[in-house]
Amino acid sequence: MPGTGVIDAASKANESSQQPTQTAATATQKASRSDYDAAYEHDKKVRKVFRLRIVYNKKGCVKSGHCVLSDPYDFELDEEFKGILKEGAEQPGKVPGIFIKEIETTEPHLAINAAKTCTPKVIAVIDLETGKRIAP
Repeated sequence: MPGTGVIDAASKANESSQQPTQTAATATQKASRSDYDAAYEHDKKVRKVFRLRIVYNKKGCVKSGHCVLSDPYDFELDEEFKGILKEGAEQPGKVPGIFIKEIETTEPHLAINAAKTCTPKVIAVIDLETGKRIAP
């Protein structure tokens, strides 16, 4: 059939133009994407260790239990259902019931969430590297 060769040639030219070609821009995007994936926090083999101080005022506890739900590694409940700072040392002074614990952790969000979710806000988290209070 006359004209078939023209249609076939046109369709082949159209097909070749629709195939993706790798340009310098797409090569750069792929390289930057792989760099991003390699640097993603959860993929890191070595994670930063945070030095934190947890300060807890047991007298102000209202027994809501949010500290234990948020950070079961550092908090537990006593027989009155008040929070206890595990391995926390009670500070001597005029105000009894203040407990302090210094920790090194790769997961600081646990202690920070415990401080943020505490209903009466009797938990504080201090970054020992900067000396700043980071929660609540």
